[in-house]
Formats: sequence, structure tokens, C-alpha cells
Amino acid sequence: MQISSLNKKLLEHIYAEKLQNNCKVYFHELFSIKYLFILFFSLLVSTCKAQINKVYKNTFTITTDNDAYLFTSKDGYYTNGIFFQFSKAFDKKNLKIIKRIEVGQALYNSRDRLSIIRQLEDADRPYCGYLFTKYTREKFINSNQLLGYDIEAGVTGKWSLGEQFQSWYHGNIGVNNFKYWAMQIPNSFGMNVTARYASTMASSDKQYQLFKIVPIAEATFGNFFINAKAGAYFCMGVFEKNENSVLFNARISSKKESEFLKKEFFVYAYPQLTLQGYNVTLQGNLFNQPKDTTVFTATPKAFVFQQKLGMLYATRRWQGRFEMVLQSQEATTQRNPGSYIRLQIGYSY
Repeated sequence: MQISSLNKKLLEHIYAEKLQNNCKVYFHELFSIKYLFILFFSLLVSTCKAQINKVYKNTFTITTDNDAYLFTSKDGYYTNGIFFQFSKAFDKKNLKIIKRIEVGQALYNSRDRLSIIRQLEDADRPYCGYLFTKYTREKFINSNQLLGYDIEAGVTGKWSLGEQFQSWYHGNIGVNNFKYWAMQIPNSFGMNVTARYASTMASSDKQYQLFKIVPIAEATFGNFFINAKAGAYFCMGVFEKNENSVLFNARISSKKESEFLKKEFFVYAYPQLTLQGYNVTLQGNLFNQPKDTTVFTATPKAFVFQQKLGMLYATRRWQGRFEMVLQSQEATTQRNPGSYIRLQIGYSY
């Protein structure tokens, strides 16, 4: 009994000593990581906060969205988007104004291409192609407040070239196409108007901010989309005030000499809640709803939550964005949430 008691005390002592050593190693590694992070961030600030005086008046960006970038092989819901945007800066009464022209195409399918082809399940979201052009005007009321509007015109159905583009693309990469495009939202023309407001709620006072929160509210009305959205950017890194930041694609100026940070580099989270009133990609044209019983339509969910996690980098002429988007079900028929990756590159001149 005495030997057993001694062994027990010895084991307890060894265990306590081992635990103490493990804690020391853990905290040593933790502080090492902390100091490395502080060093990295300090170097980042010192390189980014350098000023440049020569700026550019125009920016051209290309954006691509695709769930295939997640390597899930699902190819469903919002499955592909491609957008080309030209932006030009103006100055009116000493306020910065940016005007933009954009053309793009978005494709929507059901959940899982392979399950559909193997007839393991039916379509759970309407098929739709959406081809559009959009004019945007944004005015910066001050360095951190933005007021803007969009006027958008678009088409659905075969006019959108959605089925044609996906069939061509899948054929070139040796992938079977979806079989339900015959049920797609039919040909239709529509217009929408969107109003938007953004303002920084919390940030540092320095020009090279390290953290900021930027709430954004917008509303859209038309015969294709009716909705209201509210969200906020939570940014951490090195970035400009909103009127000069890559966050709003605003690293351009009509003034020949303007002070910009040499670089911007930051990460962000952007949670957003959407109140859906109408959605053409689910229901067809508001004023000419599909009467053909072969067309698959669905009822939109009242609320859609979307979470974006991304990273932005910008230097003199170039800018880039990497963003992962997670979205709850848009339609009552949808089995699962959706997700995709957004990649963007821009060039100023």
C-alpha cells in the first residue's frame, strides 16, 4: 500500500511537471506568434502608408464568380457570373463623383448537376440566365460617406445567352450539361433602380486606418427585382478613407495631384441581410409572369442571409479581390444554402 501511494505521488508529480512544461511551451509559442504578427503588421503599415501623388482617372475591372472555385463539383444555385466594369472619376463642387458602366451575365441552376443527370433528384431551384447592363453614379458627401444609385436593364431566357454559354463551356471541358434548361425562366426584359448609402461608423482618425466598420443600406425596385438590403463591412488592415479606397473601387481621382496611400491591403467580413419582395430569377417578369406550366418557378424566401469573407490589395495601378460568399436559401424549394468564390482584378489609367 505504501509503495502504491509513493508511485501515485510520483506519477502526480511527473504529470504536474509535464503539464507545467507544456504550458510554458504553449505560451512561448503564443507570444512568438503574437510578436511575429505585430512585426508583420508594423512592416505592412510602414510600406503602405507611403504617399503617392500621381493618381489615375479611370479604372477597368473584371470580376468572375463561380462555385467551381470551391472544388465541390456541385455546379449549382448561383453557379457562374462574369462582369466588366468601367469607372471614371469627376469632381463637382469639390465633391468626388464616380460614374460607372457595367455589363455582366449571371447563371442559376438547381443544386447538384451530377444528381440531376443521374436522376437521383429533381430540380430544386429555377434555371435562369440574366444578362444586363448597369449605370452607376456615386457621390462621396465627405471622405467616409457615400450616396449612390444604379439604373439597370436586363433580359432573361434565351435572350440572356445563359443556356448557350453554359452548354458551350461544359462541352469544351468535357462535362455533361444540365437537362432542365427547357424549364428556364422565359424571355423577358426588365429594369430596376437601386439607391445606396454607406458611412463609416467606427475607425481610427489616421489616414491609414487599421480598423473600421462601414454599414451599408440599399433598396431596389423594378419589374425584375424588389428588395431591401442592410449589412456592414468589418475591415482590418491598412486602407484609405472610403472616397479613395479600393473597398469602393475608388482609387481614382479627377485631380492631377492627389494624396493616396501607396498600397492598401486588408481583410474583411461583410454580413448582409436581404428582405426579398420579388426575384426574377425565381419568378419571371413581375408584369408578365410565366403561364407555361413547363416553366419551373419558385417562391422566394422573405429573408436571405449572406456572409462574405474577403481580402483586398491595391497598389498604384493594380487592384485585386478574393472573396468567399456563403448564402442561405433564396427559394422555398432550395434544399441547401449556396456558396461561391469571387475573383476580381482591376487596372487604373
